[in-house]
Amino acid sequence: MKTKRRGTYAKKVLPLLSLLLAAVLFHWKFLFEGNNLAVNLDAINQFAFFFPHLVESYADGSFFWSWSYGLGGDLLGEFAYYYTTSPLFYGVVLAEMLFDFDWSILKTIDFKMHLSVLKSFLAMLGMYGLVRYEKFEPWKALASALAYGSSIIFFAHAALIDYMTEAFLYVPLTIFGLLYYQRTGKSRFFILGIFLSVASNFYLGFISSIFYGLAAIVLTPLKEKSVFKTYAPLLLHYAIGLGLAFAGFLPGVLSVYYSDRLAIKPEIPLFFGADWVASLPEQVWGNIGDLGFLFITAIAGLMIFLPADAKTKRKSILALLLFICYFVPYMYSVFNGFSHIQYRWFYILNFAVAFALPNWLTAAMRVPKRLLAFVLIAVGLSLWALYTKEERLGSAADLYNIAAMGFGISSLLLFYAMGKAKRNAWLAGLFVLALGANAIANVVGYTEEKIINRFGAGNLIDEYFNQPSLDHAEEQKIFSALVPEQNEFYRTYYGTKDRLNHAMLYGYYGTSAYNSVLKKNLHSFVKKDYNVRQTNPLRNGVVVSTYSLFDGRWALETGLGVKYQVLPKDEKAPFGYEKVEETETYSVYENPSAVGIDMWYTETISETEWRQLNVAERDALFLNTLVVADRYVLARTENWKEQLPERIKVDLANADYHNASMAEGLLTVQSGGKVRIPIEGKEEPGEYMVYFDITPVQDQSMKLNVNGKEVLKRETSYIYSYPNEGYLFRLDGQTDEIVIEISPGTYKISGLKVYWNSYEQFRAQAKQREVYSMENLHVKGNGVSGDLSVREQGILFLSIPYSEQWKLKVNGEEAELLEVQSAFSGILLKPGEYRIELSYITPGFYPGLIVTVLSAFAALLLHLYGRRKNS
Repeated sequence: MKTKRRGTYAKKVLPLLSLLLAAVLFHWKFLFEGNNLAVNLDAINQFAFFFPHLVESYADGSFFWSWSYGLGGDLLGEFAYYYTTSPLFYGVVLAEMLFDFDWSILKTIDFKMHLSVLKSFLAMLGMYGLVRYEKFEPWKALASALAYGSSIIFFAHAALIDYMTEAFLYVPLTIFGLLYYQRTGKSRFFILGIFLSVASNFYLGFISSIFYGLAAIVLTPLKEKSVFKTYAPLLLHYAIGLGLAFAGFLPGVLSVYYSDRLAIKPEIPLFFGADWVASLPEQVWGNIGDLGFLFITAIAGLMIFLPADAKTKRKSILALLLFICYFVPYMYSVFNGFSHIQYRWFYILNFAVAFALPNWLTAAMRVPKRLLAFVLIAVGLSLWALYTKEERLGSAADLYNIAAMGFGISSLLLFYAMGKAKRNAWLAGLFVLALGANAIANVVGYTEEKIINRFGAGNLIDEYFNQPSLDHAEEQKIFSALVPEQNEFYRTYYGTKDRLNHAMLYGYYGTSAYNSVLKKNLHSFVKKDYNVRQTNPLRNGVVVSTYSLFDGRWALETGLGVKYQVLPKDEKAPFGYEKVEETETYSVYENPSAVGIDMWYTETISETEWRQLNVAERDALFLNTLVVADRYVLARTENWKEQLPERIKVDLANADYHNASMAEGLLTVQSGGKVRIPIEGKEEPGEYMVYFDITPVQDQSMKLNVNGKEVLKRETSYIYSYPNEGYLFRLDGQTDEIVIEISPGTYKISGLKVYWNSYEQFRAQAKQREVYSMENLHVKGNGVSGDLSVREQGILFLSIPYSEQWKLKVNGEEAELLEVQSAFSGILLKPGEYRIELSYITPGFYPGLIVTVLSAFAALLLHLYGRRKNS
């Protein structure tokens, strides 16, 4: 009896251990060969900085706002696309609360690697459980799980965009819920699957929801020949699942709505090109694309010639429909929210094929003669593909290709042998081993060829992360001392702009950000309203999703609360700053004119008038005159005109052209072309503002360099390109020549203007702005408070990015918060004593929470109704 129990226990545990082993071996290159599962793109520039900051913020109770994200920004909504609504993320937050991890960029990447192993295992476990629920033998369930878990796109995402692998976990659960509902009439698991799919990521929830709708239509037989009776209950259950996720779903969707993602119309071809077609064998069954099917899935081709039961037909239709989508470029756009082509939807295609695989295997074993013919044809075609790879693709088959194909052919031959043998338990074991080897060879080959070699993960050895802007020892010491206490507010400018989210790692208040859903008003403030020259750490030009400040523009950096600058030691000290620390690599400078979180203004300019000024003139007014909506102008004066910068006369006609020529407003530039424009240097401290409009006649990228300050502008057809045509460069006051260097091409150039700003005037204005400022300041997360006493009417400028979600109370009563300076917050006040309190809640959180609560109530009623009906 005990032996029988042990045998039963072993049969249950062995498949699970096999799947765990497969998940580990899929990550061989990272677990055992010292490579890091990340590439030096968004995986490091965004996610490796996001993740630890979000985990620590949530563990600390800061759910809605962070001052270390850019100039300050939303955590729940603007990071819902990444992590902040993910169930796995909250599991990590709980672990952080219990164990208080010591995070770094390298430790974050290492943590995500182990989390990837767990997700890989759970995805295969879910698939295995789903197939076993359908009463298929364990070896078929293992085949299905391996086919799903070895999806190449899983490992591409694990290295490039790790949060997208979580979608793999919830598709098997949701389809199990659908089958369970069909069998029992109980919808709890279907609702749970919908909730998890949508809650984990609203973008992937959209893709998964399309698939769930298609699966429900294809897999669900009609009840009493009634479409309404069949699908209306499923639609209701879907709505409940969606509603349960609404507390996270709605903030995520609204964050996209309020963001500055530009609507560049994508150009979608009708068909893919000849090169794509030539590489199809390797894309579908190899590792050069994002599918990487096991070779055994080719058995689907036999289904066309076989009679099949209703379930097999339904599953085959579902897989076929998605496989047809694979050949239609427009469907890639549909799954990407009707935007440009993306491959992120492949996980549902992988699932559909893996889900149908047990049925295909069962049907094929019933026709051994046809199976033999198919196996021989498949083997012949696979050998042809292997032999002709170099001719078709320009690269010969490597050992991983040969191994994957060899094990794939072996699995086909073993499968045929199983159909002939009467007792095939040991053949089934060999078959599963061949499948596993096929999967491992494919995945490991992909990780080496693409992730490690092509994408450069092999260069990211542990020592790489000790460099500046990552886990740099000096920076840890410097920036840990520059985190403001709760009773103070200041920002720190980090002069090495390699990582725009650097402040999120160390917790100081920074001046740059990189996020796909940046708030529109703040993004426009930087790139359009004040046209701040953008650094180019991503090497892809002026693009959406990033902003960096301040290009040394004294008025902006002082007005927005910069107190410290951390600069490379050999870099020139900024005007008026005092050196307070020096290390081997950096110098730390303090700004005696720092204004903190607030400034007091009595001079205003209407937004209508302000919009008519050019960006250099706007910059000159920043510390003197507040931009407000027309109805809030304090006095209809034009005092602001006296503060406009001095105009310096320059003329392109008097410029010196080297390997360049100017005719009829067109500048033609050859290699090494330069335009030199003389100006008279100033003796007093100050800065020049040089502005001009320039666009290529042809749609091409443009590299622009003015006195050593570079801007890269990509072609307008580049989907992430930001559509600016004018550029502002700040130059030192001692400059006696403007040198413009441009990459070869023909350009329309116009509107050259040069202005002069006096630093002494700026410094005097900064002092005037501090005539009244808040006392008893308290800044923590999404709350700001302080006391203020004023003796004149004016507007208190707050260095808080404006949002309607900031709720203001003045002396305990709700008051109106103004949007000033085009993107920041202001409070209109008369003479008096004030207690000022502000609090922030993510847009859509409370309405979403109400829907979530109502949906939970609906789910409870549905459950009680089902119990009463059954009883």
